[in-house]
Amino acid sequence: MGPVAAILFAIAGGLMYSGSLTDLRETFRLRQAEDILRAVGTMASMLESGEGELKAIQEAAKGCSPIGQMVMNDLYLRISNQTQEVIVPNLYAWAARWDHPAVDIFATVLIASKEKADSTIRTLPMLENLRTTLSAIL
Repeated sequence: MGPVAAILFAIAGGLMYSGSLTDLRETFRLRQAEDILRAVGTMASMLESGEGELKAIQEAAKGCSPIGQMVMNDLYLRISNQTQEVIVPNLYAWAARWDHPAVDIFATVLIASKEKADSTIRTLPMLENLRTTLSAIL
């Protein structure tokens, strides 16, 4: 009975460890979503006051927790000092790297406003709608 009990305890310990990792991952992803919501709000406010998009992203990163700062600083690095042809693929890569639904939606807003040089899609109204939607979800 000794080896069987040891095996069962090992399995139980592994399941408990796996469960705690899942909880940590869920907490991390929730904080990311909250920070994306905060960043969207900051960006919308700054764009509304006439600031540029890159400045708005920098300020939005400052208002986030370290978890959100990683995401927003990565976004800033991917699109700063880039040509229009490079920005859209970099936004796709940014969304793929973070693998988070809030990041995907945020990237979609940014991509839609940048995909065509003569785009009539404005970033600010889409960010305001995204902020409302994310607020309702969270």
